[in-house]
Amino acid sequence: MTSPVRLDVWSDVLCPWCYVADVRIDALADELGDAVVVTWHTYLLQPEPRVKALDSFRRYTQRWFVPGGPAELEPAAEFRAWGDERPPTHSVPAAIAVQAVSRLDGAATPRVHRALMHAYFVEHRDVSDRDVILDVCAACGIDRTALQGLLRAHGAELREAVLAEHDAALEHGITAVPSVLVNDALVIPGAQDVATYRRIVERVLARTG
Repeated sequence: MTSPVRLDVWSDVLCPWCYVADVRIDALADELGDAVVVTWHTYLLQPEPRVKALDSFRRYTQRWFVPGGPAELEPAAEFRAWGDERPPTHSVPAAIAVQAVSRLDGAATPRVHRALMHAYFVEHRDVSDRDVILDVCAACGIDRTALQGLLRAHGAELREAVLAEHDAALEHGITAVPSVLVNDALVIPGAQDVATYRRIVERVLARTG
């Protein structure tokens, strides 16, 4: 029996191109089923908290909609123009929550990862706020009390695990996201289309089958 192809994906929930990659890799996983195993990892684009001026943040988000931008190139990744909502300050709280969810219910991790991105890019929720994060996770079926307890009791340990994932990316030569590491050997940079991901996976399966 052919072993599944391992796809280790480094991502940041505040990255629009990571959102595109999430949609496409999820579609690939649905298509190929047991032929692939996808594991999400954190790469911190905004590791330190920083309050962002709303006007400049709105100008930044307008780049999501330019020709050739993420909203145009992947219609399945919904984006909405930013209004008066408070921007998130940094990447770490959401990354820690995803790490905690992976310990409570590993199968729910991809669902929570996508839900946090949807909360940011579509609903314009502050996914650096603990209460927002807990609400998003609870909507994905995660026990809010258990998650809150894990974050409270093991926050420092979870943060270290997030930093270790970021460092692991650097060890593989990954310096930008999204990036996909295939079977610990081949790094695919950027948000490729589904056909490209499929072609690479099929080549690996053909070599190892």
